[in-house]
Amino acid sequence: RRTLSVEEIRRVPGTFGDPVRVIQNLPGAARGPFGSGLLVIRGANPEDSNVYIDGVEVPLIFHLGGYRSVINSSLIESVDYLPGGYQVRYGQSTGGVIDVKTSNEYPDRPHLTWRTDVLDSGFFFTTRAGKDKDIGIATSARRSYIDAFIPLFTGGTGFVASPRWFDYQLKVADADDDDSGTWSVFLFGFQDKLFISTPDEFAQSSDPDTQGDLSAQYGTHRLVLTSEQDLGGDWTYMAQPAIGYDTIDVGLGSSIALVQSFLVLDTRFELKWAPSDVLAVTTGLDGNVTRYQIDFSLPFFPTDAGFDPLAEREPYSDTVQGWFFSPDLFVDARWRPFSGTDKLLLNPGIRLSTLKIGKAQMIADVDPRMALRWQITDTTALKAGSGLY
Repeated sequence: RRTLSVEEIRRVPGTFGDPVRVIQNLPGAARGPFGSGLLVIRGANPEDSNVYIDGVEVPLIFHLGGYRSVINSSLIESVDYLPGGYQVRYGQSTGGVIDVKTSNEYPDRPHLTWRTDVLDSGFFFTTRAGKDKDIGIATSARRSYIDAFIPLFTGGTGFVASPRWFDYQLKVADADDDDSGTWSVFLFGFQDKLFISTPDEFAQSSDPDTQGDLSAQYGTHRLVLTSEQDLGGDWTYMAQPAIGYDTIDVGLGSSIALVQSFLVLDTRFELKWAPSDVLAVTTGLDGNVTRYQIDFSLPFFPTDAGFDPLAEREPYSDTVQGWFFSPDLFVDARWRPFSGTDKLLLNPGIRLSTLKIGKAQMIADVDPRMALRWQITDTTALKAGSGLY
């Protein structure tokens, strides 16, 4: 794991002031093609690497073009980059992992920041509330206006390209430093939309059913509740239920459409036992339940390969829906044999990876993993890891 603090990130040039974009400059990371905002980690397909915000998985971390992350930079405390060898608390992926941590710092006086640049405008507001000022509040929102500038360069040509995005965040949390436990409520989301149109006389292809305006829209919304508590006797726990809604909507002309919607229920529970500085053992549940629905429409039957563009066609549409489950269990241990110092850290773990789709039989497998870190000198460390993912 490589953790980047906001103080470090702000010194990196070429990131547009966005902390998450620094990941694109690290070894093993590359940008996705065509301004898709996808991230390629060590050559893995983008969908094989997972992205988290405060431990909750999200489909994407960048807006259209990859210039902005989907969360306001003022709300970010640090970014964890794990290109490989990550611990068993992360699963359902074979590539890398990015975990964005939000800040829990709240000023005593209200603080408002407004930012406007060539891409978007937005605000960030944070303060404390409550009788004893023990409740922290942070909220932000942004909206792009690239779609307003593009016509200045394409006007009169008949070509239209209209990309736009917005995002929002609201976090209410326990800001009492003397408390033995903490809680937070975090609501965030984003939506991106791209619309492309060409002049009527511009031939996109020889097939009239594949011509027309292209539109693509996707969005994600999450509500996350987090509770961390010291149970006494070397025991602590963390519970984090989350509910979300994801949508993908793609259309071409008036005959081709694909609409996907996902209702997502995530649950993360971790119980930690740390009897000394030498040993800490965490057992947990990383569960996901998703309700999916896919609606698609085509001007022809999908198995008609090699069809004649001039032949008469019958429109085709269908809906696919169902559930899938992945209740994964894991046990993670951290052993510091040299009197609890960081001279040597051994991190064995085991994860039960599961998946059940609809009425099909559940599939499950055991993923053992092992990582170590040996501090050879004050300036040199050796890290190694292996396992099943």
